[in-house]
Amino acid sequence: QLGSKLTVDSDGDIALNTINSLLVDIDTLTVDPTNNRVGIGTVTPSEALHVRGGDVVIDAAGAGNTAILKFTNDNERSRITSNYDNGGGGRLGLWTDTTGGSMIQRMTINNSGSVGIGTASPNTSSRLHTYTTNATARTITETSQSGGYSGYRMTNSTGYWEMQLDGSNQSLRFL
Repeated sequence: QLGSKLTVDSDGDIALNTINSLLVDIDTLTVDPTNNRVGIGTVTPSEALHVRGGDVVIDAAGAGNTAILKFTNDNERSRITSNYDNGGGGRLGLWTDTTGGSMIQRMTINNSGSVGIGTASPNTSSRLHTYTTNATARTITETSQSGGYSGYRMTNSTGYWEMQLDGSNQSLRFL
């Protein structure tokens, strides 16, 4: 035991016994035991964890790993994941749980910027790819400027609908 403030038990665990807050190098780390708050970059944390003045990094420690930010109350309810995508680059996933408690990836943004809703593998030629279990996949694709027109094509298993804008006179046409 080193005074009444710092103790080391037989297992080597160190305990800091203080009634007041713990302050490590002003504005670096503050522990407020009265309100159960930790501040990084602030001496007055207003939430359970309060980070001020910098970025927060969640490091998965390796290329094959996934960084996860979990949101829980009595159980995990949702999460945000970040990992490597096929062929390199990043992939962001948004997950929620079902009534039965299973986590399901509800939305994906892949390394080409395509967004998938209801699918973990959005169509790479589409900007938005949605899928539900009771219907076929639907996609929204940016169309190139062929003949001076550019626009969006919405596709499902039975066909497509396209909206185009004429670059020369700003007229809108539907196909």
